Amino acid sequence: MAALRNRRLIQRAAANVASLPPPVGGWNARDSLANMAPTDAVSLVNYFPGVSNVNLRGGYVKHATGLPDVVETLMTYSGGATDELWAISDGEVFDVTSAGAVGTAAVTGLTNSRWEYTNVTTAGGSYLYMANGVDKPHLYNGSTWTAIDGVSSPAITGVTTTTLTSPTLFKNRMWFIQTGTLKAWYLPTSSVGGAAQVLDLSSVARLGGTLIAMAAWTIDAGYGVDDNLVFVTDQGEVLVYRGTDPASASTWALIGIWIVGAPIGNRCLLKYGGDLLVLTLDGLMPLASALQSSRLDPNVSLSDKIQGAFAAAASQYKNNFGWCLLYNPQNNALIVNVPVSTSKKEQFVMNNITKSWCKFTNWEGFHFALLNDEPYLALTVTWRNVGPLAQQGTQTMERSSMDKPCRRLTTLKREASKSNSLAHDHRSLAMDRPISWLASTSTSTFRKARLHCPLARKRTAYGTQACGTSLYGVRI
Repeated sequence: MAALRNRRLIQRAAANVASLPPPVGGWNARDSLANMAPTDAVSLVNYFPGVSNVNLRGGYVKHATGLPDVVETLMTYSGGATDELWAISDGEVFDVTSAGAVGTAAVTGLTNSRWEYTNVTTAGGSYLYMANGVDKPHLYNGSTWTAIDGVSSPAITGVTTTTLTSPTLFKNRMWFIQTGTLKAWYLPTSSVGGAAQVLDLSSVARLGGTLIAMAAWTIDAGYGVDDNLVFVTDQGEVLVYRGTDPASASTWALIGIWIVGAPIGNRCLLKYGGDLLVLTLDGLMPLASALQSSRLDPNVSLSDKIQGAFAAAASQYKNNFGWCLLYNPQNNALIVNVPVSTSKKEQFVMNNITKSWCKFTNWEGFHFALLNDEPYLALTVTWRNVGPLAQQGTQTMERSSMDKPCRRLTTLKREASKSNSLAHDHRSLAMDRPISWLASTSTSTFRKARLHCPLARKRTAYGTQACGTSLYGVRI
């Protein structure tokens, strides 16, 4: 009898072995747990869902130091064989192409650091045009910056240049939006200066408001591939024009007017292959699909699978500066920067191949840019309870490498649901920091991981110290 009881005890203690698929379906913030696929995750933080596996988000390496304040704009200058990276910090423009300490500011005395820019090439050379609707636009020719007004060389006449923003290149013409109006201004073809002409959209924008952004949109509408010029108002109205010369009715026409959700910020447009993405309160919309479907159709949105989280973030943080988009083709990652506050940012990140989503944290930056296909992010990093290992100093720009994970004091937890099968339990993974995925050998829970790094938030008794701005290159 005793042997039989022992045998039963051993049998009761035997473990069942089950195989859990990795959450390659990504973050699901739309469906209930019962309706999720086995490959979906309720929470997927700092892990990137690949085609057949889930990869740890990497960290960063320091790139440039000595910046005076938070970097709110990053700009890439492409001058043929020359590519440069510029940062705007504390109303000053710095060349941050090379690693190390930044030199003297190339431009000073700007009202703010929130600018829009574009590259343009004419017979006179390759230029970077930047404007913010408050200061004079600035033009960079590869060696010199010039403030543009009615008497500069080159000059823009016919409009007060300090009201111009959103520089856009469309069919060999430079275009600008006049701040606080429904007017767009354009220059002569193949020119970075000259007499500006106005395109007043007041008579066609039925919802009123003001222009917030514009961009070129490439589409094949049945008669060949062509570029269209898209204007977006703060009311969510999208106006699409086709043609070359707005002054000629025979070569310029209004194609249509559509309503999408109200755009979030003035960095709400992104060229995405042949399409144009619009960041709205309704989600991240591919323009080609959005204009062919009802606004009430949620499946149009690329962010449909995380619509619950996206809608909550848009509702709470829509007025915060820092919303922007970046597509990183090297890693097939589409990044939406979510400014939770001035000191805290999150990124909603989509795998371009599988359309699976995840969330990144601890990249507290306002803006992304690509230099030689390497993404950079300007960050403000604050180490709380800073210990002896923390690096203190001035503002820095850093480039991250996803191949070199930034290890942090962290936890990874998995809450097993008693009412669901083991095959579904993995969906409640909560990955709070970039760490290794550690599975317990005897239970269905994940153990706590403690990994340290000089750049980590390390608990000591020293209080809180801010260590400034960093520029991170993102490699997923």
